[in-house]
Amino acid sequence: MKKTFRGGSKIFVTVAIVFILGTSAIMFGYGGDNVQEIKNETGQRASNMIEEHGASIVENVVDSTKEKVGETLKEVGEKILEEESEWGYYGNYGDDVNEYEKVVLFFTAAWCPSCTDAEKNIESERRDIPRDIAIIKVDFDAMEELKQQYVVSKQHTFVLVDVDGKEIKKWIGSKTLSEIIDNIK
Repeated sequence: MKKTFRGGSKIFVTVAIVFILGTSAIMFGYGGDNVQEIKNETGQRASNMIEEHGASIVENVVDSTKEKVGETLKEVGEKILEEESEWGYYGNYGDDVNEYEKVVLFFTAAWCPSCTDAEKNIESERRDIPRDIAIIKVDFDAMEELKQQYVVSKQHTFVLVDVDGKEIKKWIGSKTLSEIIDNIK
């Protein structure tokens, strides 16, 4: 719920009028005691308004700022999600990739330099992965069952599978995201 302080503009106008009257009195030569009296009265009115309404003004400014920051963060979060949905996917085996038309299993090993280079390239270009493609990293050393299922004997092997997990194509050694995408076509 948005809180608004309706008295803020009245206070500002009142302070402005009092200031103008005080300044006018000085400018038009009202002498000594009158000027001092006007200054004292102006200062007292301003002090009273600040004491009376200052906390609520600060509270309203803080609430308003929090609300604006919250709205901005929400808009930024929605924009990020919207942008991410325009990309394909790059992640680990076991993640849900049912929404992608093309799934590539990337059999990789931490000790494999060419695998590491390919991973870095894919990661740096992940925004260029087409929306319908998911590239899934499969740990070559840990996933024996998948290696047997797809007859993978070397790390740095890629296997394109259909939605049922059936092998469509297999190749070894793509070093860049563009090479992977070329092999999918």
